[in-house]
Amino acid sequence: MSHPYRLDKIIKLKAGGSNYQQWAKATTDRLEKEGLDKYLNANPNNYKIDDDLAAMAYVRLSLHRHDLMYLKEAKTAYETWETLRKHYEGKSGVHLLLLYTQMSNLRWIESKGSLSDFAQAFLELKNKMEMAGDTTPESAFIIQFMALLPSRFNRAILNILHDSTKVTEFPTLAYVVDQLKAIDESQGKENKIREPVQVEFCEYCSQEGHLLEDCYRRQRDEGRGVRRQTMPHNPPLPLSPVKERNKVIRGQSMPTVSQTSSQFITYRPTKAKI
Repeated sequence: MSHPYRLDKIIKLKAGGSNYQQWAKATTDRLEKEGLDKYLNANPNNYKIDDDLAAMAYVRLSLHRHDLMYLKEAKTAYETWETLRKHYEGKSGVHLLLLYTQMSNLRWIESKGSLSDFAQAFLELKNKMEMAGDTTPESAFIIQFMALLPSRFNRAILNILHDSTKVTEFPTLAYVVDQLKAIDESQGKENKIREPVQVEFCEYCSQEGHLLEDCYRRQRDEGRGVRRQTMPHNPPLPLSPVKERNKVIRGQSMPTVSQTSSQFITYRPTKAKI
């Protein structure tokens, strides 16, 4: 009995069995159409070796090459099917749980990628979950995507959700990403406009708008013979030996300069002796 198969219609089992549930259902349905699904059981009625080999060949044609190493001892379609079921059926739930965990931990790090990059990573993870058997509605995925975005998108997200109540269909992920990209670009332009301006600061008179070398007060003081030295904040005054002794005896604290940033030293020019 010949069974013409169209290889382009075969759903392949992916490496690691991420789409095992989808693959198992598609394979069972196809074998049922061909009248070969009974060979997936232990003791099929009216057993024919040619049909058994045909069923086993169909199953093997839909496998990833790495899966063939598990089937070295399988001689029938049933043994092939059971080997794959034991290997992947228990892992499908664990794999789906792992994908859920990855989805909940997904974050957009703006310094490492754009909004489009984050949306692409989210979409790839969503597709993996669907292939692993997840049945979450599309709208729930989109809401989860918006919940993972920074708080600066909150207003835009509320507008999108409000507008979705006025139409029969929930907006697609592509539409949401386009709307948020426009918001992201406009916010980026506003941030560039609002960048803080560096203000010049004079270390001599503590005034803004000019630097030390352009300070009018410094030039005026130097013309009058007044030198102003900038000192550290609250430096301790040197004590004479007598005051130092009295401080130790009486337990007085060392006096400090009042909160000022400078001191004035006045000098008078002297005539040189000839």
